[in-house]
Amino acid sequence: MKQSHVRSRSSPAYQSIQTCEKLAIASAASDIEMLRTALIDKLLFDEIITLQEENFNYDNLRYIFENYLPDVLQANPRSRVVFCVSGHGSDFDDHGFLYLAKTKSITANRYSDLTDAINLTSLKTLMAPTMRNAQHFLALINACNGLLS
Repeated sequence: MKQSHVRSRSSPAYQSIQTCEKLAIASAASDIEMLRTALIDKLLFDEIITLQEENFNYDNLRYIFENYLPDVLQANPRSRVVFCVSGHGSDFDDHGFLYLAKTKSITANRYSDLTDAINLTSLKTLMAPTMRNAQHFLALINACNGLLS
């Protein structure tokens, strides 16, 4: 039997962040629920891992992509993985960043503004063991900005 896994993230906390562009992600939770339903009911995924709010953090991403999923995928070599993020991003110094839930700002003018963000290059490195062991790996990133990496 094919095994399929998805890691998804929703960020309703970002709805309260105000910037000059008045960015808000009102539909993030709805997007995640619709994707979850489609993956389970239509595409027959066996497992959905959802990290929301403060649970979407570096330590959890590292555990999931470097430990948990590689072990699951080695035991189930024909598995598919979908990684979905819906949140705010930023571009700075020729790199893309995704903001974590605890961020105070979604504008980066210096590196200290990115304390609560994850560099997309670092995220790709974290995901490497999972990508190597999955038959198919798809990353869906729904973020304003932050896609330079």
